Amino acid sequence: MKNRVSYGLIDRAFLTAFLRNIIQEAGCWVWKGWMQNGVPVFRYNYMLFSARKTSYFTFVSAKGDKYQTTCGNPRCIHPDHLSILNTKHFHLADLARQGTGYQQRKTHCPQGHALTYDNIVQAKTSKYPKGYRRCLICYRQQQLAYVHKKRGKIPL
Repeated sequence: MKNRVSYGLIDRAFLTAFLRNIIQEAGCWVWKGWMQNGVPVFRYNYMLFSARKTSYFTFVSAKGDKYQTTCGNPRCIHPDHLSILNTKHFHLADLARQGTGYQQRKTHCPQGHALTYDNIVQAKTSKYPKGYRRCLICYRQQQLAYVHKKRGKIPL
């Protein structure tokens, strides 16, 4: 193989150089090499490879493009600790597992209405351009109060 390594064929020199950057700690394979934007990256023959993808491809199978760790260690590249990241569903499940998606765990609005699928509206503002969840009942009550205020009527 001349100066190129594809994920289809991995030569011995590539694998040896890759394995040199791994330290085993507490069940994880910790990547001691280069990190780019929080992702373990491996450089070989002037080319960059994802260390997670290389690990998963080498020891498990050849599917998926992006991987996330299930152990919470951003430097871990253990194939058993990697899951394929394909959809928003996997990302939200990971946020809930790590305890960082606190908005997702809310079950009721401050007024006590249940935040079910039928009672949520996606609201967008300049502060939150991607939007946020809002209680539909409270949203309608606020809109009604606003209209009555503008028209000079007292809401019921």
